[in-house]
Amino acid sequence: MANQPALRTSSGRIWLVMGGLFLLLALVPFGLLIFGGSGRSRGLATVIAITIALVYAIMIVIRLASPPGPRRLRGLAGGMLALAGIALIGIWSCAVVEAGH
Repeated sequence: MANQPALRTSSGRIWLVMGGLFLLLALVPFGLLIFGGSGRSRGLATVIAITIALVYAIMIVIRLASPPGPRRLRGLAGGMLALAGIALIGIWSCAVVEAGH
């Protein structure tokens, strides 16, 4: 599993492209919660959206500041996993807040 080109020899561009697409797709439901909806989870959705954007910014810094190689690629893969995890936990948390009475 660790012997994949995306974790050994890639430039890291694919991680940024996919991370950017994931960021855009993840911000859609959070944007709907922030600008629409009941407003109960507006604050939480705002914090999560900002956190997701910051994780993507960290991925960009890793790509630009790290020397090429597996270490950089593992950092980018970790950032992508963090994006997914934060978005998943965040949307679940917002759903719990919205459902609360």
